[in-house]
Amino acid sequence: MAGIALGLIDAVALTRVMAGLLFNVSTIDVPAFSVAPLAQALTAAIAILVSAMRATRVEPVVALRDE
Repeated sequence: MAGIALGLIDAVALTRVMAGLLFNVSTIDVPAFSVAPLAQALTAAIAILVSAMRATRVEPVVALRDE
């Protein structure tokens, strides 16, 4: 979440630079600034869920023995 927040702050700060390079583009594109963080958060949640599901399938005794 901290990375998403910092990314949004950086994106808003860089819109001034990009506005000078692109034509017919608003400086703050609300759909882009709302969809991109949601997609990143969803991807992170799926990655965490897959790892957690895999970890629950391992026997604790086997995991401790392997270390």
